Order: sequence, then structure tokens, then C-alpha cells
Amino acid sequence: MRKVLYVLGALFLVLIVGVGTLVGVTAYKGAALDKESARYVDDAVVSIVAHWNKGELLSRATPGFKKVTSADQLASFFDAVSGALGPLVDYEGSKGEATIKTMIGSGTTITAVYKARAKFQKGTAEFTLTLVKVDDIWMIDGFHVGSDQVMTNVIGRGS
Repeated sequence: MRKVLYVLGALFLVLIVGVGTLVGVTAYKGAALDKESARYVDDAVVSIVAHWNKGELLSRATPGFKKVTSADQLASFFDAVSGALGPLVDYEGSKGEATIKTMIGSGTTITAVYKARAKFQKGTAEFTLTLVKVDDIWMIDGFHVGSDQVMTNVIGRGS
């Protein structure tokens, strides 16, 4: 009986050390991914919205993003947004975090969601970006613009 308790105790100790190590490594990698993804978002948003360049967005977009968004749709959207907001005046930065998901049989997926704010000549906007890390490269899987000025401009065009 005593030997069984020693063996179970040893197995429990190994399990606790293993879980602790896994949590520590994940936290370390997560912090590094947060810094890396934040830099990527800040660079991407400024490059895209400084001159409302759809090519800058498309060069960073995932194949899935490109599949559901045509170049004509993107051009129309960027025309509406650039007309409503005008040139970039001040980029205020981004906030968000990366997430690591590991599924047995599916592998590991690294994603990130960020919100970024910027001031433009005619108003302000908040951007929501969804990122996916593919083969060690961050890519944009979602790019959303929230702005009262854009809504007013789009509604105004429709009437």
C-alpha cells in the first residue's frame, strides 16, 4: 500500500510540474505574441489608412478575406470612408491581444483581435482588426471601420 501511495504521489508531482511548465511557457509565448501582433496592427493601420490604400490592406489580407471581398467592393468602401473622414491626422494606437488555441487533430491556431483609434481631418474612427498568424506571418482576416462620419456619408449617398 505504501509503495502505491509513493508512486501515485510521484505521478501527481510530475503532473503538477508538467502543467506548471506548460502554463509558464504559454504565458511567455503569449506575451511575446501580444507585443508582435500589436506592432503589426499599428504598422498595418497607419499604412492602410494614411492614404486609404486598398493595396496595403490586400497585401496583408488572408486568402479567406480576399475570397469574400472583391477589389470593387473594397474600392467603393475606401472611397466612401476616405470621403467621409479625409486624411489621417493622428493615430492613437491599438489595444488587444493574441490567443493561442491548440486542438488535438487540428493543430495550433494563433489569432489576435485589436481595436485601434485614429483622428482624421473630418472626424474619428475606431478600427477592429482580426489577425491570423499563418506560417509565422501575421495576416488580416477582418478589417472593420466604425465611425459616425462614415455612417452619415454612406446614408447621405443612398438618398
